[in-house]
Amino acid sequence: NKLIYTVVSIVLVATIVVIFLAMLLARRIVHPIQIVAKAARLVAAGDLKQHVAVISKDEVGTMASAFNYMVAELRQLVDKLNGEIEERKRVEEIVRQSEERYRLLADNATDVIWIMDLSGRFTYISPSVERLRGYTVEEALEQTIDQRLTPYSAAIALRKLKKVRNMVATGQTIGSQRF
Repeated sequence: NKLIYTVVSIVLVATIVVIFLAMLLARRIVHPIQIVAKAARLVAAGDLKQHVAVISKDEVGTMASAFNYMVAELRQLVDKLNGEIEERKRVEEIVRQSEERYRLLADNATDVIWIMDLSGRFTYISPSVERLRGYTVEEALEQTIDQRLTPYSAAIALRKLKKVRNMVATGQTIGSQRF
């Protein structure tokens, strides 16, 4: 009996020690993975200041190093993108101000100022068209080249438009064209 009791006690103590050691080993393996997983969740939520300490040279250490590299690259990309967004906003504001100035000039000019697309359709006509031609801006925008111009002037405009289309097709700079 005493021998059975001793053997059972030793087996029980050994089992407890093995379970304890297994738990320590599992914690040692799982804990660094949990740290990386927590940092990954924070990065996914937008916190790009995350950095995971690399405490080993095994697979988990390699994963932590790769995670840190990925976050650093992501941070650089986000910084670059933010810079590009700021530059675009700055340029858009400059363009908006420029358009505002030119619109003010065009809307108050006594001559008719217009912009035409490559198909010969007006995309902008200044309000002075009503005073000079008797058509509202909306009516003038709907007119064809033949309705706007004399046959002689329409022929010149169509030749010039064809030249501009060819310039676009060959990649040449157009600039401002006078008709």
